[in-house]
Amino acid sequence: MQFTARETFQGYAGMLHGGIITGILDEVMFWTVFTGTKKICATWKVEVEFQRPVVCEKIYRASGRLLPATNIGDHLASGSIEDESGKSCAIGNASFRIMRGVTFEALMEYLDCRDVSPEIRSLFQTMKA
Repeated sequence: MQFTARETFQGYAGMLHGGIITGILDEVMFWTVFTGTKKICATWKVEVEFQRPVVCEKIYRASGRLLPATNIGDHLASGSIEDESGKSCAIGNASFRIMRGVTFEALMEYLDCRDVSPEIRSLFQTMKA
């Protein structure tokens, strides 16, 4: 996922707020777990390492990958934010737990899917069936 670090969300002058960085990583890791497991999960624990500033009004890339889980019912993911040259700015690790009693239909009521990629739309269609 590519994004521009908007000045509106700066913490220190000219730098994206750490809470926003954490939120972006959490979102990328959530989608990584969701698309990789087809399970509706919630973040249980997240850890972020800030490696270099995310400078406002520059373009960055956030990505995630699924990790092997050690506990039944837990799903693990890592995420990273890199600048345009590929240098790592922040990395995160998170564990997710399956949300019991939440249906796919209920989840869809709360998600804004206007800018969802064709791959994710396709996944949603297969889950509805």
